[in-house]
Amino acid sequence: MSIITEKELRFYRKKLQKYLKFWQWNPVAFIYNLGIAKILPYQAEILQSIVDNKRTIVRSGHGSGKTFIMALGAGWWLCTHWLKGEGSSLIIGPGGGRDVLMALSFGQKRIIGVELNPIIVDAVSNDFRGFTGEVYHYPNVEIHADEGRSFLERSKDKYDIIQASLVDTLAATASGAFALAENNLYTVEAFESYIEHLQDDGMLSFTRWYFEDSPTSSIRLSALAIESLEKMGVSQPRNHLLLIQGGDLATLILKKTPFSQEEVNNAHEVSDDLGFRIIYSPDSVENPIFGKLFNKAERANLYRDYPLNIIPPTDDTPFFFQTARFSDLFSDEPEQGFTQTFVTAVVVLANLLVVMTILAGLFLILPLVLLKPLGISQITRYWKSLLYFILIGFGFIAVEIPLIQQFTLFLGHPIYSLAIVIFSILLFSSFGSFFTRRISPANSPKSITKLLSVFTVVLLAYIILLPAFIHAFIGFTTYLKILITVALLAPLGWLMGTLFPLGIKLTSEKDQFLVPWCWSLNGAFSVLGSVASVATSISVGFSHALMLGWAAYVGVLLLSLMPSRKRLSD
Repeated sequence: MSIITEKELRFYRKKLQKYLKFWQWNPVAFIYNLGIAKILPYQAEILQSIVDNKRTIVRSGHGSGKTFIMALGAGWWLCTHWLKGEGSSLIIGPGGGRDVLMALSFGQKRIIGVELNPIIVDAVSNDFRGFTGEVYHYPNVEIHADEGRSFLERSKDKYDIIQASLVDTLAATASGAFALAENNLYTVEAFESYIEHLQDDGMLSFTRWYFEDSPTSSIRLSALAIESLEKMGVSQPRNHLLLIQGGDLATLILKKTPFSQEEVNNAHEVSDDLGFRIIYSPDSVENPIFGKLFNKAERANLYRDYPLNIIPPTDDTPFFFQTARFSDLFSDEPEQGFTQTFVTAVVVLANLLVVMTILAGLFLILPLVLLKPLGISQITRYWKSLLYFILIGFGFIAVEIPLIQQFTLFLGHPIYSLAIVIFSILLFSSFGSFFTRRISPANSPKSITKLLSVFTVVLLAYIILLPAFIHAFIGFTTYLKILITVALLAPLGWLMGTLFPLGIKLTSEKDQFLVPWCWSLNGAFSVLGSVASVATSISVGFSHALMLGWAAYVGVLLLSLMPSRKRLSD
């Protein structure tokens, strides 16, 4: 099953209608299954061999290297052999059931799968029940339609294995948009949570792509694991980590307690037998780039000198797949094979920021040309009114977008965050706007100053306290978190909603001809603010993006405190 774009959907519906065996959509994604390929006899034999035997060797049908299913099987074998097949496993993103099948094959007693999209759970459980071998219906298998991080935070259980294999979608790779998507499964705080939910001898297994010319994804994943362990007080992270490569995949295995020498020897033996490479282990490092990660000084230099961004993401900057630096956009170095598709998105974003800056500037300059008969000196006396609407337009969106991004972690999915945050802010903004009917034009300047004074203090408190609040209550149920989100955003929305109508009321009282210009500037700089906010979030984090919006409103507050001749525009 795959997640596709609308353009691809139209193509499949027209050209491949007879092959579409299943399609269904919800706000999370459109899911389809193409019934073009069939399992070949030798593929069925491979699957059966994996079920019946601990070791299965397969000649790859794609040239040198090992098959995808073999790489996954080896990763599971290494984990489950050391646990003697007696453990419990948590699988994040089981999808079509491949990882569940592996866990069953290696005798895991309890298997919990957490799949974000309920359509996939329903399809595997019903429409494709026979095709998948009823993997979701085994008595020791539990499948939950939930977000992995939220589920884990609510869980009081500890697991022998926590596994995630390529938990992402490349549906947006063609445009590079995937790099701009937050992924809260790949952050330092997430890895700390995984480790805390492991048994004392439990293991965390993450599989990512590994390309010889650009192992960026595996490097960043390794750095993420190392810094998470160090943050939890582990002095020698290397003793807890293995990275095993097979073909274009690499599996990182993190053990909560240090690996014993027997376990390390066993890993080398199994990898040699199956033709895999151990990139690094407690007693060896094959690729010197990975070796630098275990020395803090060399790691800092590697972060600085590596052509792509490999600094571990945090919950404040959860862009694991965004590996381009804005400072390197004019360099050829970041263009590294497969990862170039992710770099493309940042180039597009930077170009968009330049274009929107120019267009927003035109909204400011063109009216000066059109109103030339009035004289430049006469027009410039209204600069405070113009700047007021520029700043509240920029500030509104620069606050709204980082809040959408931050609440993605809290609510579990960007779709939920987008809907709830926009709904809440617009709803309570309308209430705030309605409230301004009580304020006369004469009292508008004082009201603006008072409201801005309160708002800047409240927003600053949100910037400081919101991350801790989100982590404290992330384990609540989704419905309760929605109610909490609406309650949190109500005061912000109400206060932001008062400033635009008060400004319009004050401007139209004395300078009616300025209203269309101010309105257009507000809209133009709102669009610019959205692009600038996303760029700031990716570069330095959500908190800094919120500070950008806060700074805009502080500018409006300073503007309102400037001496005036009984009106804002004088």
